Amino acid sequence: MVLGVVALAGAAYLAAPLLPGGAAAYRTAEVTRVSVTVTAEAEGVVLREEQRLSSDDAYLLVTARDGERLAARGRIAIECLTAENYAAALGRPADGAAPSTAGEAVIALAEAVYGPAGSVDAALGALEARLSGGESAGQESAEPPGNVIAAAEPGLFTLYADGLSGLAAEDCGTPRELSALLASPVPAAPEGAFGTLVTGVQWRFAALIDEEAASTLSAGDRAELTLPEGEFTARVESVSQPEGGERAVIFSCAERQELVADVRFAAAELLVTRSEGLFVPAEALHERGGEYYVLTEGPAGAEETAVTPVCEYGSGWLVESEALREGSEVLLPE
Repeated sequence: MVLGVVALAGAAYLAAPLLPGGAAAYRTAEVTRVSVTVTAEAEGVVLREEQRLSSDDAYLLVTARDGERLAARGRIAIECLTAENYAAALGRPADGAAPSTAGEAVIALAEAVYGPAGSVDAALGALEARLSGGESAGQESAEPPGNVIAAAEPGLFTLYADGLSGLAAEDCGTPRELSALLASPVPAAPEGAFGTLVTGVQWRFAALIDEEAASTLSAGDRAELTLPEGEFTARVESVSQPEGGERAVIFSCAERQELVADVRFAAAELLVTRSEGLFVPAEALHERGGEYYVLTEGPAGAEETAVTPVCEYGSGWLVESEALREGSEVLLPE
């Protein structure tokens, strides 16, 4: 794993003798405010509470939209079972007219999905109206032309399906287990799988992270992850023991699950630290008796200005100081 550092500013150097009488010559460095972000790569797998959906019906009609949130018993698909159910209507309605029966609605929806004419949304709406009993007066209550596949519980429907449905955090809690999983492509879903119902409010991300970066994390910590799908605030669930210079970290997240509903393996970026302070070159920082200071120009010559180091960065340090300001100049010996 590689640590990344991003800095937003640096230090500008000038050369000038600043002490009166020419007793000593100094270079000066202008103090600038710097923001430093340290990140680490996190390669891992997305874990979800999910139900893989399957059917061996050759006339399966999926009625739920990809990414649609469904209530319990919400319709996902219809196993029409026979070609006759696709042709249940005696005729087709005139152009622009709504289908008068559930059978006609199925035909219209199939044409909208697989053919150039028609609107998928309009056809699907008509089908849903017919199957929910929305017939006009004098017509018989419509029955689905086959077996209805419905959501067993509320969830998010996605057309994505793979061979890792049911994968749990316990299956990839060590670097060895996670490395073995990530070493191969995502296995394909079994034959007949046509989608997935994602349930629950949380999703998890099990990731391999550099041992040094992962050592800054503890269970219960808040973490910031950036995936190709967006930025997420997560909670650290567990941090494994190190193996081969890496740790397996399990994160949980309760936001924007729809963005990762069709993601399994992902390369993410973990925010390790974000620091702000005043940058001073290393040679400008002095220590005496555990106290730190820099030299600045005063009326009578060089003066000591107290600072508190924040972190080492590049060729110098980020410091905090009540007396030092952005734009101040610190003295460096020639």
